[in-house]
Amino acid sequence: MKSIVFALVLAIPAVACSKSNKDVPASATTTTGGDTKAATGAAAGGSKGSCNKVSVTSKCDEYASLTMGFEEGMCKDLNGTWSTGACPTAGRLGTCKKKSGTTTYYYETKLALNYDAKSAKEDCEDAISEGTWTAAK
Repeated sequence: MKSIVFALVLAIPAVACSKSNKDVPASATTTTGGDTKAATGAAAGGSKGSCNKVSVTSKCDEYASLTMGFEEGMCKDLNGTWSTGACPTAGRLGTCKKKSGTTTYYYETKLALNYDAKSAKEDCEDAISEGTWTAAK
């Protein structure tokens, strides 16, 4: 009896995960808010998703790959807005390409946690982020 239960426990996730995306309507894979430009860019091999925390931390992160919804959950926990598209382009101070593959964009805001080009560069290149800074033009 135990071996039957064990076999079922192993088989159920395999069957559930084997369903292809061909059954998912195209409208279900577009970004939130109907941002079709961002969705097109993400589908073309750019960002797989982004976490816009500009109104909270003056940053927005784009992910080149996703880990089973971890990034989306973390984004929501940090009061960010998750999207399958790219980060906004207006108001960027610069870009931080991290070793992890994440790209963080810094924005000048009126928040208590605000960056200028110098502080954003320092935050990007610290020992935790290990990023490469590129100032906006």
